[in-house]
Amino acid sequence: AIENARKSVAQFAHARPEHIVFTASGSESNALALRGTISWKPGDVLVMSAIEHPSLFALASDLSSLSVVVRIIPVEPSGKVSLPSLEASIDGHVRMVSVMHANNETGIVQPIEDVCRLVSERTATLGTPRPLIHVDACQSAPWGMLARTSMCDFVSFNSTKLHGPLGAGVLVARAAVPHPLVRGGGQEWGVRGGSENVSGILGLGAALEELEHNDPRGE
Repeated sequence: AIENARKSVAQFAHARPEHIVFTASGSESNALALRGTISWKPGDVLVMSAIEHPSLFALASDLSSLSVVVRIIPVEPSGKVSLPSLEASIDGHVRMVSVMHANNETGIVQPIEDVCRLVSERTATLGTPRPLIHVDACQSAPWGMLARTSMCDFVSFNSTKLHGPLGAGVLVARAAVPHPLVRGGGQEWGVRGGSENVSGILGLGAALEELEHNDPRGE
């Protein structure tokens, strides 16, 4: 039943089933993306927008205490992230870029495809490895926007914003997660140990089925 739900979530997220990691919340998915994928060292750089969810700022504060440099990208008066500022922030020390897709307070949708292209083109010009790209898509997932995040390495979303049950989240992991936050009996590809929340996962799958029958604009 869990694997059937995983296939449904993968289709919804424009990903493959092996990319889907079930978590307990969007905040946990964010933490797994930022702390589970990189062995951060002093001088490494995290780039993130100024309008991220509090869970991202808490993670950034933890990384700062490890002497990781956190560069905050401002937004324009329109509420969209400043692409020139983002471009200027990218150098060979940047390990990850994290930009929220739809803001939970303003509803402004960020140009994620442009962000991904800019990061790729900038690092190609510099001749440096492309940093990992993470997107918090908790607010945009209910509106059928996840196709726009298909260029991203990690995408977080959760069940409750989809009118599913509490206690279920998703990390779409198109890149490796070598440093699990919770080690256990090998669940979730060994990325997230511990017994799965079966009822929450199945509830998320049911919510996605319901979503398919409703207008994505909420009308």
